Amino acid sequence: MKAILKRSAVLAALLISLFEASLPADGNMQKIFHGDSDEYRTAYALCIAAGVLPPTSVLPTTGAEIAQALSRIPYDTLSYDEKAAYDDLMSRLVYTPIFDYPTFGLDPLPTISLDAFARTGDSKNERDMLFQREDRLEGIDLSLQMKFAEAGYGFVDWVMLSPSIESYLTGQHFGTNFDVLATDPTKFQHEGVFDAGLLFGNDWMYAAVMSSGQSMGYGHTGNLALGDNFRRQQYIRLHTYSRWFDYTFNLTRYSKMADSKSEDPYALKMTSHNESFELPQQVFPQHRFEFRIADKVQIAMTEGAMMLIDSVFDPRILNPFLFVHGFNNYNDS
Repeated sequence: MKAILKRSAVLAALLISLFEASLPADGNMQKIFHGDSDEYRTAYALCIAAGVLPPTSVLPTTGAEIAQALSRIPYDTLSYDEKAAYDDLMSRLVYTPIFDYPTFGLDPLPTISLDAFARTGDSKNERDMLFQREDRLEGIDLSLQMKFAEAGYGFVDWVMLSPSIESYLTGQHFGTNFDVLATDPTKFQHEGVFDAGLLFGNDWMYAAVMSSGQSMGYGHTGNLALGDNFRRQQYIRLHTYSRWFDYTFNLTRYSKMADSKSEDPYALKMTSHNESFELPQQVFPQHRFEFRIADKVQIAMTEGAMMLIDSVFDPRILNPFLFVHGFNNYNDS
């Protein structure tokens, strides 16, 4: 028993040493970036202009992984403006919070956005006074980001929205997205659960627990494995990456599927906005392998299947060699 404990302690010490040795020397680069961020879009444009593969399509990604993608670019071949954009981007990938200390940093970012509108006359078309969700500003956004030394990053994002402008407003009218606070504060909507996440990583891997948007694959129509059609999803992810090979394990939890009129809990029927943790629950484990050739060609293989499990957590799902599609063809007679 002592020999086993001793070997385990040595192995743990080696893993910790390997992790610490691979931490970036120039600061914390574990902040996450989504595909619509300026940092990701700039890196994507620079890589395409240089004729090399763009940053990973497993999103969100970290500053460290974007920096690795930028290392494929021959710096001397860039134009003067491209070099300026490259240098500016590299500096922005290093996360420096407002309150910055060697082992911890804090970044409180409260935001109030005023959205004003004017109606100049009557209209018989209701849609003239309806604001789509994507066109509405987030009235109050209480965001908190933090870093943990050089290896960790966390965030909490709490959003408040005013309801869409309703069509009963007739005649000339001027208003803002905060009018409802003066008339009926109960209609000022909370955007649901928090966006939140915790991530620890280095220059070749990260492990994350998130409640936020995610996607795998470039673009919208070409992304068939895991799309960005949900504003947020609950998931855990282990992502290892290098210049030539990436491996991703991603486990996403979806709303429960069950038929409330049936006594059989496995009688499947989609239920809307059901975020309860009652069993059984629906999970989607995925394995993704990416291979790159000469910084020009990328081959990606994704394997996964939606599963309904009757336990809080099934550790077999974590096995990287358990390809869940095989269960679909298995029949125990």
